[in-house]
Amino acid sequence: MEMDENVLIDNFRCPICWEIVEEPWETSCCGYLFCEKCKQSCNKDKCPMCREKNFKYRKNNFAKSLLKEYDGKVKCPFGCEDKIKLKEVKLHKYDCNESIFKCSINNCIFEGKRKEALEHLIKNHENNITILSENYPAFKEDFNKFEIFEQLIEKKK
Repeated sequence: MEMDENVLIDNFRCPICWEIVEEPWETSCCGYLFCEKCKQSCNKDKCPMCREKNFKYRKNNFAKSLLKEYDGKVKCPFGCEDKIKLKEVKLHKYDCNESIFKCSINNCIFEGKRKEALEHLIKNHENNITILSENYPAFKEDFNKFEIFEQLIEKKK
């Protein structure tokens, strides 16, 4: 039996950030998966999905293992035609020309596709880009804590 890839992606998508869950936690009431980071930003009094008051979060090691080990490929959820491994969907966002980026520099409200985002950054935030590039080693160290930065750099080579 082949699983519909949209169902697979939808079940591993965090309802807070809409990305594939990282360090998945589930709710005891409705069983939704959340990123560890996202669950920490939620109201602790009620489940963010079903609004149940008496609930707990618990780590979901099965989902974590499945995300890590699932070797099948899924269609890009951002709209390009690429087929990618489920565990690489989050990385693919930074390489996909169809994914939408939101600028967060100085409360900027720009949203656009990757190419438009690069043009926007150069046109509107040139000084910030210079500062970021000069402080690259410190930022790289922070990103490496999440292991995503090195994977992104390797993929670009």
